[in-house]
Amino acid sequence: DKITPSMYFATIEKAEYALQHAAEFQLPLLIYHGTADPLTSPDGSKEFASKVKKEITLKLFEGGYHETHHDVNKDALMKIIIDWLNEH
Repeated sequence: DKITPSMYFATIEKAEYALQHAAEFQLPLLIYHGTADPLTSPDGSKEFASKVKKEITLKLFEGGYHETHHDVNKDALMKIIIDWLNEH
């Protein structure tokens, strides 16, 4: 439930870099995020997705937590991932 200050600042730095360079992303991308994630902000995923110029799919899982693939919505998420991969 804790991280070191150095990990925190490195994570913030990389997140800011990702947001600043999102428009440069060139590949189709699937992002999924739980709306109740206590560790990372779903708003950050929304902001990143809004800045990507290429094909992007953003799936938000209402009430989902940090490890969405292990959460209550895991079956629905696995179907989304498989369908997305089959399309791409």
